[in-house]
Amino acid sequence: MMAPAVRRLVDQAYREIADRDAAYFEHFPIALPADADDDAAEAMRYLARAYCIDVRRGAAADPVSRCMLDAIADAHLAAAGALELALEPRQGLRACDLTAHGYEERTTRHGRRFYVRDAAGPSVLLVSALGIPLAIWSRFILDAGHGLRLILPEMRCGELFEGGMRTPDGLGEHVADLLEVIAADGAAPAFVAGWCNGGRIAIRLARELADAVDGLVLLSVTLRGADTPAAPPSAFEENLARIFLAVSANPGLAAGFVKILKRSSAAVDWSALGDDPEKRAAMLFAMPAKDFAALLQVPMSRPEYLVNYARRTSLDEAFPVMQDLKALGARVLVITGTHDHVVSNAQVLAALNECPSEVLHASIGGAGHYVQDLQYPYFRWLLEHFVRRDEPRAVPRRVRIERHKALS
Repeated sequence: MMAPAVRRLVDQAYREIADRDAAYFEHFPIALPADADDDAAEAMRYLARAYCIDVRRGAAADPVSRCMLDAIADAHLAAAGALELALEPRQGLRACDLTAHGYEERTTRHGRRFYVRDAAGPSVLLVSALGIPLAIWSRFILDAGHGLRLILPEMRCGELFEGGMRTPDGLGEHVADLLEVIAADGAAPAFVAGWCNGGRIAIRLARELADAVDGLVLLSVTLRGADTPAAPPSAFEENLARIFLAVSANPGLAAGFVKILKRSSAAVDWSALGDDPEKRAAMLFAMPAKDFAALLQVPMSRPEYLVNYARRTSLDEAFPVMQDLKALGARVLVITGTHDHVVSNAQVLAALNECPSEVLHASIGGAGHYVQDLQYPYFRWLLEHFVRRDEPRAVPRRVRIERHKALS
């Protein structure tokens, strides 16, 4: 009989896919290879009963099935005490939720608000993707189990819980605001974490704080504009750059592009991908949770937002990020998803070749751009070991960790 701790993590593995699109399981079975062990077979039987999934025994494993099998193996490692994989439910996030979970609202000398939850662990200042509502981080923010002292700043471009891109202010203004947050808090954070376009801001902030910061966490970051000719940006970044160029030259085009961007989130026709397991896995793993899909579009949901986004991105990409990387003193943890179609992981890793400090790269299998949500147990596991500077007893099957060193 499957232990409750294993079952909870197996349920999480199912939800990780179903939260993207539950219709996936209506079209495709999950394969259980003939050489699968008894633990995997028991978990697959459970999934078939609990969620009416078609499990094909003896079939060759496709990428989605392999991801499920790895997640099942990790569940058993966790139940045996070799891994610490935490589970936290996804939920919306409002100011009242923060105060109910021990956060205190504070303000800087210029009236910009931020939230702090005091805890016994090191402090982490979170620089999220600009303009995206904070709910995408709800699992991390509302999880008291990690014991980290979180600092959540409201950026000038958008309201913390509703998001938006209300101003075209660039990286310099955002870093200045964060330095005011740190001054109001009273001490530099031990760690700075940046996601997506918040990564470039986090890098500059870590450089500004010099030796006061112990570590920098870069999660699915974009470094488009960095001088890395051998590693170009992603197709998504390049397509978005074309839109930004067009609306910067002619803001009147923004309304039409907003409509096009909204239509781009239409439901996937899974039946059209039936003969290509690699392509359908790439499509599935790149998707966000359906409940959060609308939140991710907020920064470009209005014509004026799109125009501001274009202008701000141009300012940020002109910033000398390579100089910042070459001057970094803090340790760096880079977390990437194997199927992130939003940013170029190759470009980020090429840029980090110039970083003189210790750089660890953790790649999570079956993950896209939203690791802090869909793969939260793995995100927390990586973060906790990085903060503690310890060697894990075991590494999850879905995680590959390498020491990323500068080329010489």
